[in-house]
Amino acid sequence: MNSGPAGSVQGGMALIPALACVALTTVLSTGCELAAEGSGPAASGSFDRTLQVNGPVTLSVTNGSGDVTIVPGQDGSVHVVGRIRASASLLGGLGGATADDKIQKLSANPPIVQEGSRIRIGEITDQSLRNGVTITYEIAVPVATQLKSRVGSGNETVGAIAGPVDVTSGSGDLKIGPVQSGATLSTGSGDIMLLGASGEIAMKTGSGDVKADHVRGHVTAKTGSGSITLDGQPDRDWTITAASGDVNLRLPSDARFSLDAHTASGDVQVQHALDNVQRTRHQVSGTANGGGARVAITTASGSVSVR
Repeated sequence: MNSGPAGSVQGGMALIPALACVALTTVLSTGCELAAEGSGPAASGSFDRTLQVNGPVTLSVTNGSGDVTIVPGQDGSVHVVGRIRASASLLGGLGGATADDKIQKLSANPPIVQEGSRIRIGEITDQSLRNGVTITYEIAVPVATQLKSRVGSGNETVGAIAGPVDVTSGSGDLKIGPVQSGATLSTGSGDIMLLGASGEIAMKTGSGDVKADHVRGHVTAKTGSGSITLDGQPDRDWTITAASGDVNLRLPSDARFSLDAHTASGDVQVQHALDNVQRTRHQVSGTANGGGARVAITTASGSVSVR
């Protein structure tokens, strides 16, 4: 342990945020909370808006930090609740905006833009209001809604809407559906759960599990590290790739498909009756019920099960 002058200076510097918080508590009757190391006191607030719409809705959501939840609501309206948490540097933050400044401005003028039935939520153009701000959104939309959502860090949950849906998170879990059309889902780190979709379906996570039920159409599923579990009807090509993890497919007994399953390290087990079979421990190919859409499975490290 360094007990010399340098250590004393470092210890003194470490006390500054705490002492500043004590000083601010004396002035502010509401008290003070350090939101993060090197940041000032946090503040919180909210906004609640209802937008009137006619016909199908096209919704775009952007959020740097915070969870997004979208649920089916009443036809003819979009209801948006935003819960804001903000912090500012002890030295004033970018642009000099304090936590209270951010809360007041965002609450009074929420980042919501409506152009008929096209609605954009979360676009904050003022950099000073984006820095150190987390917004959790709860949005109720008509079932006839198509969605594009982009979140930097946060979980995203989307209920039973028509879609299609295009949902991305830099870091966070995705729970989607069932949707009545296609789904494009991507997260840098987190699990993906799709409760039903049809048409063009793409799911990708850098690190996490992928699980999808009641899917049909053209399906691609990929994970860098994690397992993939799919249940559905392969009436169009399916491509499933896991760099490290097991792959499990559950298909109807009468499904018509052409299988090509391969693992570099692990077993391949197929419970469907196959014709034109080529089989080794690590690879199985063949056709089920006369063949059909191609089901291609690859995992570098893990087992494959098709039942």
